[in-house]
Amino acid sequence: MPGQVPNTPIASLESDGLQMRTYRMAVAAVIFAAIIVSLYFSTSNVYVTQVWNLLISTLHKPEFPINEKLFCEPDDNLLLLVAVFSGVDQGMERQFIRQNWGSYARKNNRIRLLFFIGLTVNEMDTHDIKRESQMYHDLIQFNSTDTYRNLTFKSFAYLRWSQQFCKSAKYLLKIDCDMQIDLKRLIGVLDRGNVIDSFQCGRIHVNQRPVRTLGHKWFIPKEIYPENVWPLYCYGPAYIISNRIASKIANLSIPKDAFPVDDVYITGILREKLKEKISNDILIVSSKHYIETDTKVINVKGKVTTYIKPVQVKDIQNKGVQKKPNS
Repeated sequence: MPGQVPNTPIASLESDGLQMRTYRMAVAAVIFAAIIVSLYFSTSNVYVTQVWNLLISTLHKPEFPINEKLFCEPDDNLLLLVAVFSGVDQGMERQFIRQNWGSYARKNNRIRLLFFIGLTVNEMDTHDIKRESQMYHDLIQFNSTDTYRNLTFKSFAYLRWSQQFCKSAKYLLKIDCDMQIDLKRLIGVLDRGNVIDSFQCGRIHVNQRPVRTLGHKWFIPKEIYPENVWPLYCYGPAYIISNRIASKIANLSIPKDAFPVDDVYITGILREKLKEKISNDILIVSSKHYIETDTKVINVKGKVTTYIKPVQVKDIQNKGVQKKPNS
C-alpha cells in the first residue's frame, strides 16, 4: 500500500546488519546496567539521576550530528539543492568542488550546495570534519558510518534532510564527490520549465541483472532480490528529482537493513513502487563514456546535455589544493 517499503525482500547479508545489531546489544547492556545500578543506589537521587542521564544520552542518536538547519534560508526563490555525496576522508575533493564548479552556487542564490557525509570512528577524521564544518558551514553528517553498503541509508538521510530543512527547493540533484557539473547550464535547462517531473537520469540502465557472484562488490543473493532483472534505474553518480518525489520517498519507512545497491533501490525499486516515471530529458553524462575534455556543454543525439567529468586526484593536486582545507 502507498507509504510502505516495497515487499521486495530486504533481508541483508550477515555482515549488513552488524552495525545495527552491535548498537542494539550495547543499548540493551546499558539499559540492564542502568536498572541494576538504579536499584542498588535507589536511596541516592544523585546516582539515579546520573544513570538515567547516561541511559538517555546512549539511546539518543541525533539524525544529523553535524547540521546546517538554516542553510537554505532565505529560500523564497530556491530552485536547486545540490547534494554532493562525499566520504569523510575526501576533504581534498570537497575543497576542489568549492574552488571550481561548486563556486557557482555561492554566486547564485537560487542554488544551495551541501556535502553529505557519514560517521567515522577515526578520532583524527572526526576532529578534521568538525574544523571543516566550522570553516565552511556546508557539511551535513548523518548518523551511520560512511561505507559503501550504507549508501542507501545516506540517500534516505539526504532526502529526509531536504524535507526538514530545505523543503522549498524545487529540484534536488544528487551527485557523487568525484564528479563535476556545469551548474549554470543546468539552471538554464531547469528554468525553461519543460522538464518532465520524473527521475531525471544521465543514463537509464535497462535489462540489467543482479550480480550473483559471491564475493563481488555488487553481489546480490536471491534472498535479498529474487527477480532476475532489475527495474529501470538511473546511472548512479548523478540524477535529479523534484521536491514532490523527494517528499514521497522521505515519507517512506527506512529499511532496517542496508540494500547494497543504492541507485537500484532508490531510482529503481522505490520508483516503481511509487509509480514514478524515469527519463533522461536532461542528459547527464560521464566523460569515461563520451569525450575527454574539460568542463564543457555538449550535445549527444539532440538531447540537452549537461557535461560531467570524473575528478581525479592528480587533477586536484595540479591545482594546488591541499589535502586538508584548513591546514
